[in-house]
Amino acid sequence: MSRALPSDRDPVILHAPDDGSIDFFEDFEEVDGCLVVSGVVEDSWTTFYRLDGEKLAPVLGQYDWVERLVPTGSRDLGGLVLLLTEYAREHHFESDGSDPAAFVDEMARRDHESRWPQWPRWLDRRMHGDGQVR
Repeated sequence: MSRALPSDRDPVILHAPDDGSIDFFEDFEEVDGCLVVSGVVEDSWTTFYRLDGEKLAPVLGQYDWVERLVPTGSRDLGGLVLLLTEYAREHHFESDGSDPAAFVDEMARRDHESRWPQWPRWLDRRMHGDGQVR
């Protein structure tokens, strides 16, 4: 069973303008409750987008911590593409950043490939054949 691509879901792209970082949650529904531990408390993540460029606004809760994101109804696809294009160029992505879905999928693939421990490639080939390494 292959894993669905993040772009097949409803990902949320986070941007931290102070250092230019970009990250994402694979699904909008996963965002609630995760923002406190992901750096929003320290105001590092300040800009939030969906793949179609829709901006999301943080809702503050107890202690002025961000508890959830809500759709604003405004879209800035051009601004999102500009952020992703600059990031993709600086980090040598295969995707040029003009397609947010392809960017998120590549970011997820890179994250997955960098995790340790990984299966030895010989074992993966032995178990799954010569197809794509999982």
